[in-house]
Amino acid sequence: SGRTRMRKTFVVAFVALLVAGVGGYFAFNLIVGHLARSHVEAALANLRANGMEAQAGEVDYDLLEGRFEMHDLAIAAPGQGSLKIASFLATGVTRPSPQRVFAKHVAIQGIAFDGPLPLAPAIEASYRAPRLDIAALEMPAETPGGGTAWQMALGFFEKVTADRVIIPESTVSTRSGAGDSRIETDVVHGAVGLERLANGRFATAGMEPSRFTLGGAPKNAGKGSLGRISAEGIDVGAMLLMLDPERRQAADEFRTVYGAISVDGYEVATDAGLRQSWR
Repeated sequence: SGRTRMRKTFVVAFVALLVAGVGGYFAFNLIVGHLARSHVEAALANLRANGMEAQAGEVDYDLLEGRFEMHDLAIAAPGQGSLKIASFLATGVTRPSPQRVFAKHVAIQGIAFDGPLPLAPAIEASYRAPRLDIAALEMPAETPGGGTAWQMALGFFEKVTADRVIIPESTVSTRSGAGDSRIETDVVHGAVGLERLANGRFATAGMEPSRFTLGGAPKNAGKGSLGRISAEGIDVGAMLLMLDPERRQAADEFRTVYGAISVDGYEVATDAGLRQSWR
């Protein structure tokens, strides 16, 4: 009958519209995902143009859900070490302006740095953090211009804001010297919390108690612990400025690295018999 044919026509049209809508959604996401991958590749190309090695694995971006995901990021700079990140997931992603990107939450997993310490190149260090969480992150949409790895990091970091950064656990190992001067340290840090980042400065910072072991030459062997650390006004930008010779020489104002800091004691004991503690 006419009504039956109308119902069938309506059903067919509805199914066709649904298929077209779903297909359009995935096609749109494919296009946006391609643009995201192209943008990431452009950023990596910029790093490579400045003498670094930079590569990334799978990149995915869902515009409608505001979700960006990247895997297997690896960056290395000659004489300055290498940084690897297993995964980077940002949710609640929006563009408050053409120049800025905002993410409600960022989860970074599998962070690994290996290389010389920035201000002590004779000391080789390894840093590991299984996870890092950032709340309300806003950053530039474009990568910084040319320069060394630390100059680019400083230029980028000074333009980033965040409500909170949490590192549940992390480890640091250092190695330096040889023979009787050999010193090895292995530190297990407690949870780190950083609050209100703006202009390269955290308003407050805290780290739960840490423990460490000392090794290398037998005379240096020992172990110890460090109590909770609380700090205010931590200027990470000022620390990074020390790694930029041009800006450091051009600086014409005094900057404090931190406003206040307190440590809830420490304890250290060496195999050679040294004992020190403070509470």
